[in-house]
Amino acid sequence: MDLKSKFEKGKVSRTFQRIDSTYTVNIFVGYDDDGRMTIVITENFIFKQVKSTKLIDVALKMRKDGKIALSFSLLDTAYESLFLIFCNDIITICERAGSDQAIACAITRWKYWKEMFGKKKQTILDKQEIKGLIGELLILKECILTKWGEEKAVQAWMGLLSGHKDFEINDIWYEIKSVNENALQVKISSLEQLESEKEGHLVVVRLEDTSTVAENSVNINKPRLFTAQP
Repeated sequence: MDLKSKFEKGKVSRTFQRIDSTYTVNIFVGYDDDGRMTIVITENFIFKQVKSTKLIDVALKMRKDGKIALSFSLLDTAYESLFLIFCNDIITICERAGSDQAIACAITRWKYWKEMFGKKKQTILDKQEIKGLIGELLILKECILTKWGEEKAVQAWMGLLSGHKDFEINDIWYEIKSVNENALQVKISSLEQLESEKEGHLVVVRLEDTSTVAENSVNINKPRLFTAQP
C-alpha cells in the first residue's frame, strides 16, 4: 500500500481517503482542517481519555451515528517519515484486531509509541540503547534484508518501542539481544519477548568497545564505537 499517496490526495482539499475498501476496519488518512497529516479510525468503542504528545495530537470524538472516531494528527512536519511508519503500524494492528477491538488496540499501541514521539529532537541514546540498535541493524542488514528484501524487511522491524519482538514477518519472529563480548547470560525483560505460537529465533549479537581506528567499527553517537562479533 502506498500510504503516502493516499495522504497526498487529501492535502489540497483537506479531505480523507479510506485506506482500502476490503479492510474490515474503517480507517481513513488525509489532512484535517488545520492542514495536519491525520489518520482516523471510526468504530464502536467506549469513550475514554487518551493523551497527546507535543508531536502527535490524539482525539476521541463521538460521531452522530454513535461511533467513536479516534484520530492521530502530526504536529511537526519534520517527522512525516516516522509518522508514516506509525500509521502503517496502527493500520496493521487494527486490521489484525478487527472492527470490534480496533480502537482499543490502537490506543494500547499508542502507549508504546507515545514515549518515542514525546522525546526531544537530537536526544542522545545511552550506551545500552546504542548497543541494542546496532544489534538490530546488523541483523536487519545481514539476515532480514537478504532473505525478504528491503520493503518487507523494514515493515517487519518493530522498532525500539512498538512490539515485544524485534522483527515479525511471514509468521516468523526474531528477538535480537546485544551483549558484551564476554557475557555468559542474556537478559530477557519479559516472557512476552519469547512467548509465541509462531516459529521464532533468539539472536545474540556480541559487541565490544573499540577505538575510532578499528576496522568494522560502528558509530552512531560519536563518543562510542562498537565492533560486532557474530
